[in-house]
Amino acid sequence: MRFTIDQNLKQTLGYRYYPALIGSLRILSASAFELEEIISEQMLGNPCLEWKNNYRPLTEYNYELIQSDIDPKEDLLYQLHISNVNQVIGEYMIESLDAHGFLKESDETIASVLGVTKQAVRETRKSIQQFEPRGIASKSLEEFLQMQLNPKDMNYKKLKYALRHLSIFVSKDFAKIAKELNCSIEESKEVYATISNLKPYPIDLSREDSMVLFPDVTIEMEGDELSFRLFEFSEQFEVKECVMGENDETNRYLQRQLKEAKVLQKSCMKRSQTLFRIMKVIIDVQKDYLQGGELKPLTYQMIADKTHFNVSTVYRALQHKSYEMDGSLVLISSLLSKESVSNHSKVEIQNKLKELIETEDVKHPLSDQQLAIRLEEEYGITIARRTISKYRMQLRILPSSKRKVITAKEDS
Repeated sequence: MRFTIDQNLKQTLGYRYYPALIGSLRILSASAFELEEIISEQMLGNPCLEWKNNYRPLTEYNYELIQSDIDPKEDLLYQLHISNVNQVIGEYMIESLDAHGFLKESDETIASVLGVTKQAVRETRKSIQQFEPRGIASKSLEEFLQMQLNPKDMNYKKLKYALRHLSIFVSKDFAKIAKELNCSIEESKEVYATISNLKPYPIDLSREDSMVLFPDVTIEMEGDELSFRLFEFSEQFEVKECVMGENDETNRYLQRQLKEAKVLQKSCMKRSQTLFRIMKVIIDVQKDYLQGGELKPLTYQMIADKTHFNVSTVYRALQHKSYEMDGSLVLISSLLSKESVSNHSKVEIQNKLKELIETEDVKHPLSDQQLAIRLEEEYGITIARRTISKYRMQLRILPSSKRKVITAKEDS
């Protein structure tokens, strides 16, 4: 099989600088349209960045709307299961989200209900807020809006203050806004425009997810072999060395902008390198399927094992990504197959799961991993622990830690 991208790739670690890591993860998980928007936003305030002359905006391609069959809440639960976040607290939080993805229940209430510390709840909430979509489980509109602000924005302090006094924006009385923020009317209009462009809520859980996708990958048949190529965003824009002047403050500003431009370019390159390695594995496994054969077993974990990436990295890399082949646009995730459950239906597995829980020792309830083992031993059903957890939650059955019955003797 021939690939059309140089395979001599070098993987580097990015955990030394936390803000850069967050930016890199955002770029990795972004769809093509989202990434174009991220780059365009950076260009507005960075003189060291510009699109190349031959760049064609993605909106000119008129790609179709793809309806995702992934339930948003199940998608969040999957992100939880492949993370190191406290599973019990995380499940409770995700199941308690309102229709717009806010978690308005206080940390104190959650800690009391689950019998855990407020610190554990705070840490879990903070981790879940970094899931996709970012800001999920925010306590309030103000908190979610603030997460979208850029601390490097020259109006950052005014924006933070404005978010605490959103009522003043309703009238669009810019003279009043300027007086409240102690700034000019022109600055008040800039603050208003920035806040107006922020997302009002993280997600809409009342409907299925839908998105307009541009193919990150194009797969082609060349004779009897498959090849693929990526849409390389890092090659669509350029980083310019700005001419330094005599003013030290201006020079420091330009040096910072140049550094940020290079970080953005590096993150886009790493996005392509990561997606390339993952797509190579997917096509190697599913080449028969892509030529009209059967889909073979392939999970995020299997790809992680072959690429030596963390499974969460694989998940982020494939999120909202599609490939084009023979004129059709398809989600890359459709090339993955769920783990085999030995031809047993979902309803049958849930019934067996319910039976095992109903007959368990209430003093020593079965964990999800123990349930997976029992299903395989007693019914020949092979299923992953995270799937057990998902089915259990769908049946509205608490985790083992909350099903345990403590007798008076044990309590004393």
